[in-house]
Amino acid sequence: MASAARVIVVDDSALMRTLISDVLSKADDIDVLDTARDGEDALKKIAALDPDVITLDVEMPRMNGLEVLMELQGRPRPQVIMLSGVTDPDVAYEALELGALDFVLKPSGTISVNIDELGEDLREKVRAAAAVVAPLAQHPVLPGRPQPGARPFMPVVAVAASTGGPMALDVLFAGLPGDLEAAIVVVQHLPVGFSRSLAQRLDRVSELEVGEAVDGQVIRVGHAYLAPPGSQLKFGKNGSSKTIELTDEKGYGRFKPSADVTLSSLAEVFGPRGIGVVLTGMGADGCQGMTMLKAKKATTIAQDRETSVVYGMPKACIDAGVVSEVLPLHRIGPRLVELISDARRRRR
Repeated sequence: MASAARVIVVDDSALMRTLISDVLSKADDIDVLDTARDGEDALKKIAALDPDVITLDVEMPRMNGLEVLMELQGRPRPQVIMLSGVTDPDVAYEALELGALDFVLKPSGTISVNIDELGEDLREKVRAAAAVVAPLAQHPVLPGRPQPGARPFMPVVAVAASTGGPMALDVLFAGLPGDLEAAIVVVQHLPVGFSRSLAQRLDRVSELEVGEAVDGQVIRVGHAYLAPPGSQLKFGKNGSSKTIELTDEKGYGRFKPSADVTLSSLAEVFGPRGIGVVLTGMGADGCQGMTMLKAKKATTIAQDRETSVVYGMPKACIDAGVVSEVLPLHRIGPRLVELISDARRRRR
């Protein structure tokens, strides 16, 4: 039997420390070692108790959550889940850049007496974090890009990600050229209100034009579209053009957007011209969609275990036998360029 995930809960509110501890302690495989009232208290208890995971608030006296992350950089333990009432996406992404594994919003602000609404989802994130051994580290970004010109429509790549995804997407997009003869759609599990900020970040690091997807917009070469939280992203047709459709349907699971919905629609509309990519993330979202793509003889790619923060989503697809290629993160971008160039040559 695997050992329990050892956790310290860090929050400046005594009430929240108690409530979060109670939520986590409902699982037999999670051991709440202690709580800490601020960043300085947390660092002392981390040194003394050597936890696997800490849940960390952002706004605290003496030393805030971001300052704690700076102190922890380069260490493989503990992994950090930001659990905060702060709704500023820029703060969330700064925390991820500093090495936090995930950023979870408290359901109703700084003092969330209904924290148990996160329930099993929070416990699953803690379990996944306890299994991660990568050190906390910053990820490089690249400035600027040339403007892509108008080119004929080519393949569409759908990228799915969850935990660890924002930083993986930084790496993927920073390595893609602005003259890529394809469009890219991204399904990243995010809190509502965070997708526009992530799209802006990816737009800054990429030579592609990156934006939040809008219902009815025409898909264009050299552009990337991020699915907004609360909607399912599918593909449609408007004459000879292909379009994005945002719907309110439930999909295959609890996610909105769902990778399964988008990848399945990619298979239906684009067939073998679709390319499916599943990156780091918990669970199995994307496996059904990748199955449909594989049946259409489309290329399907999964991130490898070594470079995945959480190996759940890629592993589910690999175990199902629906992945054409398993690649480390830094090789996925160059491989997409090769595949898209090959498709263009065949079309001539």
